[in-house]
Amino acid sequence: MLIEEVTETLTQGTILVDVLLIVGWLGWLLRRKGVKIGGAELVYRWIEENGLILAWLMAVIATTGSLFFSEVAKYDPCVLCWYQRILMYPLVLILGLAILKKDKNILPYMLVMSLMGLIIALYHYYVQVSGVEIVPCSVSGYSASCTQQFVLRYGYVTIVSMSATAFALISSIGMVMVGKRQNERI
Repeated sequence: MLIEEVTETLTQGTILVDVLLIVGWLGWLLRRKGVKIGGAELVYRWIEENGLILAWLMAVIATTGSLFFSEVAKYDPCVLCWYQRILMYPLVLILGLAILKKDKNILPYMLVMSLMGLIIALYHYYVQVSGVEIVPCSVSGYSASCTQQFVLRYGYVTIVSMSATAFALISSIGMVMVGKRQNERI
């Protein structure tokens, strides 16, 4: 029962963030073309000012969800899951420290780690959906295959797509914040 409720909550959160990301990216593209969208500047300003907190919250939720699935639901992580964890878990600490110190110099590191995690998560999702593995995870001695789907909701939400969504949000926040800092230097 608990596993089902947590999975559904994380699934709904993933769908919500996916929609917000799509709207945000479309807004960004339109903004680049010179189209003014009412309220968009307020949203960008809010992200520029509060992005570290939002990114940290996303990293905390992703880390907690990851630990829940492995430690409570007992889903064994595969090799690609571990690579994603290696990139997500430290974000909780470094973003938390950056918030405490009010230090935005962390942005390049946050962006590199989240983009690398996003690339791995997207590749992992491709492996899950297609069933095509370059080197099977089982070769490395892990019990879980990278193609295994412990969760599949609404035809696309898996644990891996949840990870990809988290990395995409953190990466998007990082890009907005880095863009602002570069504009300030000009």
